[in-house]
Amino acid sequence: MSVKNLLRKQDENFISLHDVLKRMAASDGSTYQEAAIVLHRLLRTTDRALRPKWYWQSDLYGLKPIPNQESGNPWNSLERAARTGHPVTYDDFEDDIPF
Repeated sequence: MSVKNLLRKQDENFISLHDVLKRMAASDGSTYQEAAIVLHRLLRTTDRALRPKWYWQSDLYGLKPIPNQESGNPWNSLERAARTGHPVTYDDFEDDIPF
């Protein structure tokens, strides 16, 4: 297996929050903000045990779980997208979490 294929295979199950929202919006012509609102509502009303886990992707370390799943950057990012309709950029956080 080539190096590129190995890296692709290791990261194939990751999708960024930004890409999830873009795909949701594109699926039915809704806005990025509407997709963020819906995802936020769905996740907040889902039993905590059934919620997807948040991960960050690093080129060097691969996928790493984000500690404190109920708060912090992932939820802040989703809430901000729901309020403003704009994706969160790398510059908005001290941590290097891709969106």
